Amino acid sequence: MRQRYNLNVFKDGNTYVIPASTYKEIAERINQIMGCPFVSTSVITNWMSRGLKAEKYNFINITPAFNCY
Repeated sequence: MRQRYNLNVFKDGNTYVIPASTYKEIAERINQIMGCPFVSTSVITNWMSRGLKAEKYNFINITPAFNCY
């Protein structure tokens, strides 16, 4: 499956840059980094469709990935 999103998570002074293809994959990767069920697919859907998230989630950034070859 092609990469559609770039996920950037800033935790404990480390930056995690992870490619993702689906909202489900984004949620799974965030939960893996955090070590607990931190977000759900519904939360990711709300972030992406509304473009809004609470300030407490500002350490997570999701951007579209455009691969130009």
